[in-house]
Amino acid sequence: MSIQFQRMVLPSRFIGALAKHRRAQTHMVALSEAIQAYDATHPWEPEQSADLDEGMVRIRIKELPPADISLILGDVVHNLRASLDYATCSLVEFGNDGADLSRTQFPFGTRETPLSKKEREKASLGNIFPHALAMIEEARRCGDPWLNILRLLSNQDKHRLLLTTVFRQFPMKVAIDHDNNVADIVPDDSDINIWFRSISDGDVIPMPSILHFKQGIVVEEAEAPYAITVINEINRVVGLALRLMATAVDMPDPKEAAAGG
Repeated sequence: MSIQFQRMVLPSRFIGALAKHRRAQTHMVALSEAIQAYDATHPWEPEQSADLDEGMVRIRIKELPPADISLILGDVVHNLRASLDYATCSLVEFGNDGADLSRTQFPFGTRETPLSKKEREKASLGNIFPHALAMIEEARRCGDPWLNILRLLSNQDKHRLLLTTVFRQFPMKVAIDHDNNVADIVPDDSDINIWFRSISDGDVIPMPSILHFKQGIVVEEAEAPYAITVINEINRVVGLALRLMATAVDMPDPKEAAAGG
């Protein structure tokens, strides 16, 4: 997902943020290819047996998700997080030449709540101009909850653990659109509890009408893994955040505007 900025003149530091985002897209392609290659191995299969009760099935897991998927995922997360940090530095620096950016980072803050003074100080936003802070706040609002998930993934990958992927049963059902006389296979939210259940080779489970498995990302602070497809939403909202933040540094330099007025 490339970002188009037409007729914008952006500071070099913000251009660096866009370079980090482009790098993330390269890793997104590699991640998609790695997931597809793994799925193509048909890593699981149902096994019915006379020793099982009626309606039950044994799951055979022939191959677990390879470590490469975790490593590539970490590269995606790192570059997406870095793009937000670079962009934030650009917004703080805009109109504040010589600002100390050594500890400046994107302020994820508390969900659904404007940034507090303490959170702004923690992110080292310094004397950021109001219009720039407003664009960060809008990016936070539009990116909720996906930006918070990015924070969790980034902190885990950077400080403690690889972003381990696991294999989980994912509930699906057939949804019928009677008005248009069509049917589609969609997630079954009424049975989402099965996603919370770990599964190993040889486990016996009830046979649903649609048996489906998906990779999940293990996060220490989360009650259950996040479906690996969450990275697509994170990638989308980071792109949106960068577009919003770019409007702040494309405006005339606040000091120059004041001097000209």
